[in-house]
Amino acid sequence: MKSVLRRALPLALVFVVGLVVAFGAGVGYAQEERKSITGTWTIKGWNAGKDKIGAPDYSGTVEVEKKHAKGCYKLTWKIGDSELPGIGVYDKKSGVLGVAYVLKGKPGVILYRPDATNDTLEGLWAVEGGLDKPPGSEQWQR
Repeated sequence: MKSVLRRALPLALVFVVGLVVAFGAGVGYAQEERKSITGTWTIKGWNAGKDKIGAPDYSGTVEVEKKHAKGCYKLTWKIGDSELPGIGVYDKKSGVLGVAYVLKGKPGVILYRPDATNDTLEGLWAVEGGLDKPPGSEQWQR
């Protein structure tokens, strides 16, 4: 009986380690898939200095299109009858998206971070000419 256990133990150990590695790889793959930011998001935003507790100052959608496998993106906001283009870089490891845009001839930046489920992105933005105020905020949801 002891010799059977001695022979079976290494095989069982290899099997258990294999399961753990396979499960870990599956979880990692699921997280990578979950962190995809491409597609259309519903947005709502609050102007500089406004608190997110109140009603949003604007709402609409943003379309995120991947342009390069290493994290470069094209963005198009649609708010009312207006379209606003932007470009962004996305870090899959942290889930942070940095975006640059031009609004009425003035450059602006936004930094988004995901919530725990990656179904919501929370952003802070600033635009030239408004740097004397706290940043505005924007929320994206799937």
